[in-house]
Amino acid sequence: MFKLFKNPCFWYTLTWCFYYCQGVLYPSDSIISKSIALLILLLSLIYTYRYLSSNVIKGYAKALFCVLLLISIYGLFAYATDGVVIRGRASDTKSFMWFRNLYLSILPVFTYLYFAKSNYLTVQFIRKVFPIVLIAVLISYYWSYQTAIGLAYLKTGNNVEDVTNNAGYIVLSMIPMLLVFDNKKLIQYVGLLVLAALVLLSMKRGAILICCIVSVVFVLRALTHSSKKSKLFILLLIIALFIILYLFVIDYMAENDYFMSRLEATREGKSSGRDDIYKTLWNHFLNDSSLVRTLFGGGVWYTTKVTWTAAHNDWLEFLLDMGLIGIGIYACYWISFYKLARNKTLPETSRFCVLLIFITLFIKTFFSMSLDSMTFMQSMMLGLSYYGIINTSVDL
Repeated sequence: MFKLFKNPCFWYTLTWCFYYCQGVLYPSDSIISKSIALLILLLSLIYTYRYLSSNVIKGYAKALFCVLLLISIYGLFAYATDGVVIRGRASDTKSFMWFRNLYLSILPVFTYLYFAKSNYLTVQFIRKVFPIVLIAVLISYYWSYQTAIGLAYLKTGNNVEDVTNNAGYIVLSMIPMLLVFDNKKLIQYVGLLVLAALVLLSMKRGAILICCIVSVVFVLRALTHSSKKSKLFILLLIIALFIILYLFVIDYMAENDYFMSRLEATREGKSSGRDDIYKTLWNHFLNDSSLVRTLFGGGVWYTTKVTWTAAHNDWLEFLLDMGLIGIGIYACYWISFYKLARNKTLPETSRFCVLLIFITLFIKTFFSMSLDSMTFMQSMMLGLSYYGIINTSVDL
């Protein structure tokens, strides 16, 4: 335990966990939460600099750095042209939020790459901090639920219990961490069941869709790579757990009108107004006569100047904000990400971990903002996998 306290990766991770506890341990959006966010940002900048200055980056890390450089240049240009506030069609946004959102999402990847390269981040480390991370995520999930209830009350004037919980994506991001328990199948699949149930309860349709895909991939991998002796045990365990989940869902659906309304909306193709947003932004791009904007975009959050909100789609956001140049760099990033998941020089478990994170984040790009919402859990597992530290035959 004393060695853990001397590990800078532990304190960095603990700071993130404490940040996730806002709203319960201390007021949300208060001076405390803002100070913690600033501390995380400063630490991330320091460790990112250490990593980039002491390593020759290539592949995925190089592609991510190019994206980081791109959004930094556009952020600085926004300050020079729009000032501290970007005037939108429906509302204004502080320019600082561009850096805050994207830096707190991207920089932790480089930070955990540094920790993995320096042997501070290991499989044993993640096993030790897993309970702490889980508690922090559950607190964040609870507070997000309470906040959604409060917003629903302000909007309708009625007390409600069933709302959409955006923290479903945070819970979803914990699934790759279960790979550190690859030799403890009971823990691994009970954990998968609990996380899947929480994602389901969040009523977040995108998170539920991705969770279903990731869970199927997770199970197929277990059956493919297990021995004949353990295959039967894993199969029976999976069947038992999914029967429990199925019975829970059936019972939940029967008594939950909100859940049924969300399901019916999905069947009818309703997308919470996204179709209108996508159509407006795409038509604007096609009809824009400015060659400069076509190539370089309209600048930070240009989408909010065209329609009433951001794109809720990374590809459209990059296309409108940073033009064909920006979307080209973004596409190269995803190609490098996929190549990392297929890199045969990495152990199978590491490649599979990258694949899970790739699936989660890539699918999310089409109906939400993915690049600015990577969690520190995903960054941690990417750092661990990038250097092939997750290796079933060695570490587990």
